[in-house]
Amino acid sequence: MKKKFLGLTMAFVLAGSLTGCGGRGSAKQAISTEGGDTGNCKLTIWESAEGPDEFIKKAGEEFTKANPNIQVEFVNVELGDATTQIALDGPAGVGPDLFAAPHDKVGVLATAGHVKEVTLSDEAKGKILQTCIDGLTYDDKLYGYPVSVETYALFYNKNMIKDEEVPKSWNDLIKYGKEFSKKAENKGKYPIVFPAGTGYYDVMFSTYGGNRPFGADGLKTDGTDLTTENGLKGIAQLQDVKKEILNVPAADLATSTVKSLFTNGDAAMFISGLWDANAFKDAGLEVGATTLPSVLDETTPAVSFNGTRAMFVSAYSKHQEEAKKFAEFLLSDEMQKLRYEITGTLPATNIEVDGDYVSAFKNQLEYSYPMFKNVDADAYWASYNSAVSNIWDGKKPEEEFEALEAAIKK
Repeated sequence: MKKKFLGLTMAFVLAGSLTGCGGRGSAKQAISTEGGDTGNCKLTIWESAEGPDEFIKKAGEEFTKANPNIQVEFVNVELGDATTQIALDGPAGVGPDLFAAPHDKVGVLATAGHVKEVTLSDEAKGKILQTCIDGLTYDDKLYGYPVSVETYALFYNKNMIKDEEVPKSWNDLIKYGKEFSKKAENKGKYPIVFPAGTGYYDVMFSTYGGNRPFGADGLKTDGTDLTTENGLKGIAQLQDVKKEILNVPAADLATSTVKSLFTNGDAAMFISGLWDANAFKDAGLEVGATTLPSVLDETTPAVSFNGTRAMFVSAYSKHQEEAKKFAEFLLSDEMQKLRYEITGTLPATNIEVDGDYVSAFKNQLEYSYPMFKNVDADAYWASYNSAVSNIWDGKKPEEEFEALEAAIKK
């Protein structure tokens, strides 16, 4: 985490003379890490605590070494609060130059005019994962510089289940779960846990047969595609999981609860993301990871949602070019590796990184697609989570999803 890294040669960072810091000219040129003779300025960066903050501070130090005229200041605004906060602080002139937000906020940010369209350098374009570009594209325009990407996969406790025993399909997992629960030593324990009753996870069933709720681009607004024939077939297997091996109300399967069950050794398998990896280490668990079990008769891993974390240039910034320059700096190989070392989340670029679970998550990423990102995404999430929670607890899927469609069309 505190590793030294090589001297920086950021050829693809936006350079040239910067007008926002008082320099001469505004042309975008190929840049080296040399400082240049522009005036001084300070960039304000909003990011979350507990990892991302450390990354921004370290990245800022390296950036300023290469660009002495530009200082970088970290301000703690959590990822989930930034979209609301920019709407208040931006117009008031007290907002950031650059801020972090998830890609599913791009619709509301772009529509409200809070962020600027992005034009990437050729080198940056060649590095960024396509799914990150897809996630940050809205109305055929790119917004935001991706710094990491995440999805979820299947973790398993190697002291409870052997590598070769891990089921490849939900059909086999249900069979395994039934046998698991018959054993006396497993009384009070679960074969698998995950935050069932949330759309973020239950989409792995609704995507059966190529179905893509809310559209493959995450912008569908005239329906959900949750009531298609394949969508309903897939969600029926979710109900089987509840009935056969995880007969627990949705309210008792909250994210924190299922995480505790796994880290305490009360569940053999756990569906989650790399954000929980440190908790396994802290608990002293020997954990493996693999792709999600396939649904019904499919032979490939179940489809998951993915999310891109991005840095957005504020439309209210007085230092637009400098902010873009720092944002592209964060896409360099050195900075992407540094961010991975600090946060454990996958890079948004095609660089190789090492880690116990990296291979499994990179494989799962190939079977994922971006979360929906239209301007009403928040309302969609609320209605979607309510519907799938009710379905998990026994309500009829078609009725719940029809009510969901009616709610989001209002």
